[in-house]
Amino acid sequence: MKHIDKFQIYPVIELNVSDFSDKKYPYPKESSKELPYEWNAYWLKGLNDGGIKHIESIEPGSRLVRISKVSTSNLEKIINTNLKDNPEYDPEDIHPLEGGIVIATENKPIITPQCCSGIRDYKEWLDLLKSEEEGWVEVWVGHPWIFGRKKDQNIELTDFLEKNAEQLIQKDVKYSFDIALFQKKLERAVREIHSFKNQIDTILTKKCIKNHHLITEAFIYGVG
Repeated sequence: MKHIDKFQIYPVIELNVSDFSDKKYPYPKESSKELPYEWNAYWLKGLNDGGIKHIESIEPGSRLVRISKVSTSNLEKIINTNLKDNPEYDPEDIHPLEGGIVIATENKPIITPQCCSGIRDYKEWLDLLKSEEEGWVEVWVGHPWIFGRKKDQNIELTDFLEKNAEQLIQKDVKYSFDIALFQKKLERAVREIHSFKNQIDTILTKKCIKNHHLITEAFIYGVG
């Protein structure tokens, strides 16, 4: 297990080419891990078809973007893309924005949202900090997921796993962080999400959507 003194926590959304482009560009011949820059070029080309410009992922090969770096213009296009098949603006037909929380050290992401994650999953991290459990608590970041626990003055996190708490072994534990510093940085990330939510609501208000507050909530949290 590695104790990390210097780290960043920030929220991201995931942007997928298929949501913004109907063109069938050839895939790079290897995985994004092996050809990150080729996948980054593929990703940018697809987003550009949907009018998304001057955007940067958190690292080459990733589809995750810091919400603090999403321009108003790009956010409008992201919203319009999500609403294009919903002419009645029904909140129940809104798919919550994919993404979540990233933990990085030395500007290198070490914990990122996985498949089927959403920006609303920041609440999982808040629940971990509030938990009175002495043992491991599942933190949903998509799948595979992770576990966390409070121990002494630290937060300990496992590697990405697909098992339950009873199956954890010591080598699954990968990182530890000072709990007070972790909470401070997480609170800052949550404030970013609230600001992002206000940006969405402002854009929807300008579009004269009567139920803009409900649509905004659906973009972040879903319905029900």
